[in-house]
Amino acid sequence: MSYEDRVFEIEFDFIDHQLLIKCSDGSTTTLPLRPQSVADFYAEVMSALRGLGMEIKIWTVPVEIPNPIRFEDDTTHASYDSEYANRFWRALVKMDDVLKEFRARFIGKVSPVHFFWGSFDLAVTRFSGDRRRRREGADLITREAYSHEVISHGWWPGSKDMEAAFYSYTTPEPAGLSDVAGQGKILPSQTFTVWR
Repeated sequence: MSYEDRVFEIEFDFIDHQLLIKCSDGSTTTLPLRPQSVADFYAEVMSALRGLGMEIKIWTVPVEIPNPIRFEDDTTHASYDSEYANRFWRALVKMDDVLKEFRARFIGKVSPVHFFWGSFDLAVTRFSGDRRRRREGADLITREAYSHEVISHGWWPGSKDMEAAFYSYTTPEPAGLSDVAGQGKILPSQTFTVWR
């Protein structure tokens, strides 16, 4: 990421359980990943960035979760399990390999494998090149993301209501897709096909 005349990156290390902030001018700092509240972790990270001479502003409201709490106010969530953080990271590394191989077989326009912070899933999207009708009432990001016919495939780690799963969605959804037997489960409120 760029900041004034420097470039910096923030890296989660789930082997040694630390957060590394590295700048293009050689300055670095490391924070331990340990049990603490989200508010305390957020304050530590922002303080470390300021210590490196960077005044960063971010959106502090979590997305895609019920009842979000701003990072600076979240004293409710305060756990960190290093074993499970490492296991999850290893699962993401394996899924990244699978999706990269799958991506490489498509000769058209395709996204890189990307991670969604809101739902913690990895996905890759293929684009057919066919322009689609503008979505009425959609925000700018959604209009741009679905301006062309797409099919996305990914891996989602699950939630308290559903196990981890591979998924796929197509926009626009082809007629009859939800009626195809043996292809997986269609989630009722979405156009997702889920394979277990």
